[in-house]
Amino acid sequence: MTSIKKVVRSPFTGSVSTEVWGKRNDQVIYRCPDTGVVFFDRSNINCDSYESYYPYLVNFDDARNQWELNIRRKKYRRQLAVMEKYSPGRHLIDVGAGPGYFCRVACEEGWVAKGVEVSETAVQHVRQHFRVEYTSLDRIAEASVDAITCHHVLEHLAHPREFLETIRRKLVPGGLVVIHVPHQQPLTFWLRDRLARYLCPDQDTRCCLYGSIHISGFTRGSLRNAVERVGLKTHFTRVTGMWSKYYDPFFTMKALSLCVRCRKML
Repeated sequence: MTSIKKVVRSPFTGSVSTEVWGKRNDQVIYRCPDTGVVFFDRSNINCDSYESYYPYLVNFDDARNQWELNIRRKKYRRQLAVMEKYSPGRHLIDVGAGPGYFCRVACEEGWVAKGVEVSETAVQHVRQHFRVEYTSLDRIAEASVDAITCHHVLEHLAHPREFLETIRRKLVPGGLVVIHVPHQQPLTFWLRDRLARYLCPDQDTRCCLYGSIHISGFTRGSLRNAVERVGLKTHFTRVTGMWSKYYDPFFTMKALSLCVRCRKML
């Protein structure tokens, strides 16, 4: 008796894929044959809309808002300094802008920055607490933007190829795209996954894909392949850990706080 593999199409190129990379919560993870990006079959999931995302913002007062902004400011200034080396100008759109922290720091540094965000909760929050303008991709003229940033957006999208093609069209010639995504399988996940294959072969793959939230996974090479397929050229890619200067500082703060608490207990 011959088993028939399910045929799915890559959301990044449209090519047929039958290669299984792993599984998570009874969902098969496939690999795109053209880019190497791994992904859930879109026909099996209902992707989150994110329109009600950021519900916790309603509990933030002015002091908490400033704390959230200040703790990110140094990291964002560092990123903007790197962007200045490649961007032809300072007209910036931040897609998935959330509460507007990155746009706010960009404006402080002399950029003309606007946010794009589907969460109405986040947009209302920004209007009340930060002087940041929001828009939509549909309202942005083609070939009009110097730089577009996407912090942890691409892994959520049901149709990532169409999204990448859209933002490419919005850029001026020589424009810059900055994309942040979680690695599909960080080193600690990879080591634990290899061990689990010997001890419990039927266990789920340890990775950053889950549910209807993270539905695509990337390595440095597969992300580069995905963006170059739509006509973008790569300046550089970088893989960093949660403890690095390029990641949110909350992880380092939590670790230091834990060390202090442990010391007091001794």
